[in-house]
Amino acid sequence: MKERIGQIARGEIKYEKPDVLVEPGAITETLAAGYVYHRELMLVSRNKVPMRGLIYSNCRQVELSDSQFSGNRCRLSYTVHGTDLLPGTTLSGAFLLVMNGSEREIPFTFEISAVEGMQAPIRTIEDFVGLAE
Repeated sequence: MKERIGQIARGEIKYEKPDVLVEPGAITETLAAGYVYHRELMLVSRNKVPMRGLIYSNCRQVELSDSQFSGNRCRLSYTVHGTDLLPGTTLSGAFLLVMNGSEREIPFTFEISAVEGMQAPIRTIEDFVGLAE
């Protein structure tokens, strides 16, 4: 114990960094306009060193359910809010991971499109009357 205190006093801090696998490593997806989508990211420590960190999105339409994570395997849920987006809109950004000993960026691109044969979401009473007719 005395030796360990001496190492810390000299600034010799030794610790293992987790070797993190992120699935998916980059996200590209086409989504229908007017809907909310729930998706997940998986983080796995390949060398079994526990991870601990924070995750953020730099796009306000892509929201994480929890910004903190820890453990050897972490499932991170996020929501893409496409309710107010028009077809042709592109959401581009990244998830920013800050972990013990490292930082990582996971880029994402969501193309918002109109889907043929799908009913547009009902937002107003006029939309509902149009559907009833």
